[in-house]
Amino acid sequence: MKGTPIVTAYRSNEDLLELKKWFYDFDDAQDNRKRAIEKVKILLTRGRLPHGIEATSILTSVLLRDDDDDLDMDSNVAQLAYTMALIRFVNGLLDPFQQSNYAIPMQLLAKQLNLPTFFVELRHMGTHENLPSLDILRIATKDALTWLYDNYWCHVEGDGESEPLVNAEADAYAEVVNFRFIQFEEQISGFMVYEDLKTFKKLRKDNLEMPLFTNDCNDQDTFKLRKCVGELAEFCNSDPELLADLLIRRYYLIYPHQKLEAKGIKHNPLLKKLYIPLVDELGVRLIVSLFIKISKLLDGKELGEVNRRVYKKLGFAITFSETEVAQLVEWLPYIIKKMLSSPFSEENFTQIQISNQKELLKSVFDRVSSFCKHDDSLLVKLLQVMKESTRENVDPNLLKEINDNYDEAVKRANKKSFDLPPSLDEILAESVEKRQLQDEKQNTNRKRSKNANSSEKKVYLMEPHDDWTPTPFGMPV
Repeated sequence: MKGTPIVTAYRSNEDLLELKKWFYDFDDAQDNRKRAIEKVKILLTRGRLPHGIEATSILTSVLLRDDDDDLDMDSNVAQLAYTMALIRFVNGLLDPFQQSNYAIPMQLLAKQLNLPTFFVELRHMGTHENLPSLDILRIATKDALTWLYDNYWCHVEGDGESEPLVNAEADAYAEVVNFRFIQFEEQISGFMVYEDLKTFKKLRKDNLEMPLFTNDCNDQDTFKLRKCVGELAEFCNSDPELLADLLIRRYYLIYPHQKLEAKGIKHNPLLKKLYIPLVDELGVRLIVSLFIKISKLLDGKELGEVNRRVYKKLGFAITFSETEVAQLVEWLPYIIKKMLSSPFSEENFTQIQISNQKELLKSVFDRVSSFCKHDDSLLVKLLQVMKESTRENVDPNLLKEINDNYDEAVKRANKKSFDLPPSLDEILAESVEKRQLQDEKQNTNRKRSKNANSSEKKVYLMEPHDDWTPTPFGMPV
């Protein structure tokens, strides 16, 4: 056995070869397409099928209904049928690769799958605009069937020749993973990100208390520092999300768990001193990306399958230990303060889709409340930062909500901190009370038992004697 067995609705690739022949090998003398559609319906009752099979069946069904001269179909109904078939064809291909909270443009996903953007445009028209004409829809449907043959059915071969489509979804993932890996690798190496970060650390680690740049200093080290920071700024403008992931998952902003254990510490505050000037220089877009990434980690949101595999190939960390997450939490006060106190510019916040300072404050408040719902101490700390960083022209209702949540969190945190354990007297009193209740219950049970047995004949250890008189020991009888 080459791998983990996979349950499929079909018995073997021979079933797929038969469907392939019925769908695509037809002429006027022999046409088994309707038979193929019926077989797909039967297979769907057994379980899920690869999208390529289901889409082929739907598109073929629409074509056959349109070609049937005996069926008097209204043109609007035909348009709707074609449009829905094409929408399902496109959605089924592209939706599995929407792995992030923010939608990736479908044109980009289509490019990664070598799907003509013509289909994406038709999907958009059918969803949001006037329906395309019947002529265009007929052409598009035939093109879709051709694309499915070239990208799916032509890879279906006998069991002895290959095994490509038993796990077709994994093959599609692999193609997208390789595309993104190459794209990210080219970006990182093209901007020399690792080299610049290494240079920055080397030049800054001995001058942590000094400003990043000074006007009166033009030596060789300052020139190198300006150069590497400038290149990092270009990369940040190109893809701030990738840079944020790189800084977190390649352990620049935090120490890995093993290093913390070796040093016997929980976090290293010098890392913040080292990298805060760089983050300041790279701008608010990077800070927003860092906030989103850390928020997702604290909320327990896992990576999507595509991102997980891409990050693994890039050498990024996939999961984090508690100590590593705790280090990321230490960055939150600085990040939140920087986001809220910087002059607002809508282009800096396209990732979270907000257009003004009020929406920004609301978004930050909602995220903080979400990942701090079980940690009142952290909630108090971050809400305090928000209150101190909030500008004057904010919504008073929102500000009141923040203040109310802050006060409630303070009360809960103080109650947990100052609640004393029960005293010895309280513990003993509670035990005595419980014991008394138990004794009363036992006595009641005894009385009930005694009353129940009172009518029975008494049994004595010795025989009773009528002439016997009790006498103390040592006294004559």
